[in-house]
Amino acid sequence: KDEKNENFDFSVSLYIQMELCSLTLKDWLQQRNQKCTDQKDLEDYSIYNMKIFKQILKGVYFIHSNGLIHRDLKPRNIFLHEPELRVKIGDFGLAKDDLVKESDDILLTPSPVDLYDEFVWEKHTSGVGTSTYAAPEQLEGTLYNYKSDVYSLGVILFEMFHTFQTEMEKFHCMDKLRKNKELDQEFLQSWSLHADFVRRMTSTLPGERPSVREILDSELVLTKDQIIQNLRKTHKDKDDEIQRLKAEIEERDRQLNKIRNKLGNVPNLCDR
Repeated sequence: KDEKNENFDFSVSLYIQMELCSLTLKDWLQQRNQKCTDQKDLEDYSIYNMKIFKQILKGVYFIHSNGLIHRDLKPRNIFLHEPELRVKIGDFGLAKDDLVKESDDILLTPSPVDLYDEFVWEKHTSGVGTSTYAAPEQLEGTLYNYKSDVYSLGVILFEMFHTFQTEMEKFHCMDKLRKNKELDQEFLQSWSLHADFVRRMTSTLPGERPSVREILDSELVLTKDQIIQNLRKTHKDKDDEIQRLKAEIEERDRQLNKIRNKLGNVPNLCDR
C-alpha cells in the first residue's frame, strides 16, 4: 500500500451522454394546434398523428414484451427527433418490472385472451403517474397491470386528434372523457374509428381494454390490404404447422410399423 496516498480522497463522476431530441410530443402538439383551429384543419395532420402514434405503440409493445409497465405515459415523456418525427419514450422513473412472477420462462406479450389470467396483479403503493393520463386503478391505488399503459395511450390518442387552443379547454374535454366517457360530437363525426378505440382503450375495466398488440394489428393502424395480408400469413403459418404435424405423425406411424414387423418376426418363446 502506498502510504503517500493514504490521506487523499478520490471521487468519480459519472456522465451519461444521451441523444438530443429537439422537442416532446407536448411541444409538437402545441405548435400544431397554433396552426389548426378545428377538426377540418386537423385532417392535414392526420398522417403525422398516426405516424407518431404507431411508433409510440411499438415502443410500448417492446416495453411490455420485456415485462415492464411504464406507468407514466404522457406527451411530455414522449420525445420526437426531427425532421422525421422519430419517437423516443422516456422517463422510466415509475416503471415496474414485476408484472410476471409465476415463471421465469414467461415472456410478457400483451394478449389478454391468452395470458390475462396468468398475470400477477399487484397493488402498487408508490408512483401513480400523471392524473390526466393515469388509469383509474392507478389513481385509486388498486390492482393494475400493463393495461394501465393502454389507458394512458387512449388519452394520448384522444388529445392527438383534438386542436385544443387553451389548457382549460383541454382540461374540460379530458375531464368529461375520464369521468363520463363522454366524447364530443365533432370528434365522433370526424374520427369515428379513432373515437371507438379511445372508448375501448379508456374503459374503466382493464380487462375490456385491448392490448397494444391488438391495437397494432387493428384497422386503426393497418390498412385493409395489410390486415388481409396478415390474415393470409396467419392462415399460411397454421397450414404449414398442420403439414408439419401430419409429417411427424406419418413418421411415427412408420416407426411403429417397423417395430411391429420386427416383433412379429420374433419366435414365440412359449412354443419352445
